[in-house]
Amino acid sequence: MIAGDMSRRRFLLIGSASVGLAVLSSGTLVGLSDASAAQQAPAAGTLERLRKQGFVRVGFANETPFSYATTAGTLTGESIVVAQACLKSLGLSNLEGVLTPFESLIPGLLASRFDMIAAGMYIEPARCAQILFSDPDYRIGEAMLVAAGNPYHLHSYADVAKQPKVRLGVVSGGEEIAYAQAAGVKSSQMVVFPDTPSVLVGLEDHRVDAFTLSSLSINYLLKKADTTTIALATPFTQPTVDGKSVAGCGAFGFRKNEADFRDAFNVQLDELRNKHGLLPLLSPFGFTQDDMPTVADTAANLCAGKAP
Repeated sequence: MIAGDMSRRRFLLIGSASVGLAVLSSGTLVGLSDASAAQQAPAAGTLERLRKQGFVRVGFANETPFSYATTAGTLTGESIVVAQACLKSLGLSNLEGVLTPFESLIPGLLASRFDMIAAGMYIEPARCAQILFSDPDYRIGEAMLVAAGNPYHLHSYADVAKQPKVRLGVVSGGEEIAYAQAAGVKSSQMVVFPDTPSVLVGLEDHRVDAFTLSSLSINYLLKKADTTTIALATPFTQPTVDGKSVAGCGAFGFRKNEADFRDAFNVQLDELRNKHGLLPLLSPFGFTQDDMPTVADTAANLCAGKAP
């Protein structure tokens, strides 16, 4: 979705926020010569530092509908509009997007290449050991795309595991890899792609037989693919881990020494969740009431391994 020449283009976010895009590729960050300055900031002064900086850098992975750049050059998605609403209430109206491969988001945050992660990243204990999470702004299940007619009769990760010749496409760093492993899918059956557009092409080109991702992303991709060669696998049985059916709860990521920033952000996010409702912000991106987090869906519970 983003061409190479967009690495220096300026984006206008819906509303008043001005958004810049830098490309993080092979460990090289373009156009962020002062990115390491955040490493020197006292933990207690994060908000003050960001206000003086004049903008907040957000790492995003270009995955629809979570955070992505449109062909018209607009940075948008559910994570972007929620972040904008929360940050604006903190006096931080300007955002700068840093395009980053999904698996590099946490390393990029820890290296201070951006100030927070806004990519719909699921909260899970292993990630909680590395970074802080806000409370979630959505909870969703998984879905699967297959070749038209579903020739292998795939309706779950377990169906893939039962057929060793079936190749499953997954996105590097995604939770789907763990879900597949928990169902018994062998590493030799998984074909790892760097992003969602490339794995979709892999399915269309028959390099893989199925592709799993969040249900929202899958439905969006299918709608935009404009092809009759692929289809949604229906019905689809949700993955299980340790005997429990799981759903993904997405949230925003922060550095461990910047709890003040995360806590202030959480106050605004929880007000949206509990008083005003998140659905008006998220519904333009395909979310429904069924995708809204519950009262029990908190970062504390999810980091403790309490599945939603």
